[in-house]
Amino acid sequence: MLLKYVVIAILPLVSSFLPHSGGFGGLYTSLSLSTIIPSCTIKLIDPSDRFVFLPLLYELAVGGADVDEVAPRFEEILGDDVKFDKVEHVKGRAVKVEYDDRTVIVESSPTETTSLTYDYLIIASGLLPPPSPISQLQSLDRPVNAIVVGGGYSGIELSTNLMSAFTTKAHKGSVALVQRSGSILPQSNSEFNKSKARKALEGKGINVMLDTTVEGVDFGGDGSDRLSVKLSKSDEEVPTDLIVYTYAGSSPPFSPPSSPYGSLVNPSVNAIETDSALRAKDTTLKRTYRNVFCIGDCASVSEFAEKSTAQTAMAMAETAAFNVYADVRGKKAIKFKYLNLGEMLTLGDDDATISGFGDRVKLEGGLASFARRAVYSIRQPTNGQRVRSGLKATGKGVEKIKERKNDC
Repeated sequence: MLLKYVVIAILPLVSSFLPHSGGFGGLYTSLSLSTIIPSCTIKLIDPSDRFVFLPLLYELAVGGADVDEVAPRFEEILGDDVKFDKVEHVKGRAVKVEYDDRTVIVESSPTETTSLTYDYLIIASGLLPPPSPISQLQSLDRPVNAIVVGGGYSGIELSTNLMSAFTTKAHKGSVALVQRSGSILPQSNSEFNKSKARKALEGKGINVMLDTTVEGVDFGGDGSDRLSVKLSKSDEEVPTDLIVYTYAGSSPPFSPPSSPYGSLVNPSVNAIETDSALRAKDTTLKRTYRNVFCIGDCASVSEFAEKSTAQTAMAMAETAAFNVYADVRGKKAIKFKYLNLGEMLTLGDDDATISGFGDRVKLEGGLASFARRAVYSIRQPTNGQRVRSGLKATGKGVEKIKERKNDC
């Protein structure tokens, strides 16, 4: 059997104007497939021009990383090696999948659609948060007050990096962290990382509100340029300039009008169920698709209960790519297995914390920050991007050293 197309669908489920949606699962599967099946043609569907290395978005937001390090263009990545020549980036949004006909309808503009035929389909769309109904952004001369909702990994990293930016000469402001449970990092198994995160939050003056939920938000409907947030532990509405939701489950549920996947989505788990080999299951039709795989945030994998992360998406990409190869060659598919190597958190400035192998390996401070950037440079998708990322990170480090010397 000849493999014609492998369609990787990475698409926003809420809004077609989102600036980026490129994810680990789709791109890494594409690159892996191009290596183990050089003869196949791979079509990578994404509405953006750029792949986004999500763990470094915090640094990008506060000026600690360069856009080409965090969000390189697909054409640059795919041009790094001749073995990626058969990977084609199709700029567009998948709007419908016909599983019996093996076709994906791609919308490249409101008036233009294309039908792509596939032999194997890999769904790696991820889950995207809804855009906030804020009509415009304004530059504020006054100090900015921000509320970060969710005390998990993203909430901790975002709030500490925001506070680092707010303490510079160019920006002033405050950050409050709202967490609905009684502790931060509820998904973490590392007491070391939890302890260091608590110290970083306290040291930066971030107001941590535990056992608290957001009950309502007034988006400046009275003509004010500020938001008003109603918290469960306060009788008054709290004024703020920025509110960011990071908690798990903030993504909207799949719904027929916005999802191209039809009955493949199981609404009871808000995801596409798969078997242990990552093959998609239609629970309504009681059918498992041999040639449709689902990985990343949009997948509910049999016998796998851990929360999906960039690390798990990369591991799923390898398994999905191999199982496509196995099916082409008539070999047995392998089960997805995952070894959690540990956790890395940025805590703003040159501060970070790393734990691995059940807290047997622990790093903190500047050394952990350097190690984290080094690891992320190594984990970039291609050798060319690894070199570019490493050089950019080194350059930023030199700039910070010079700035400190000038301040002394």
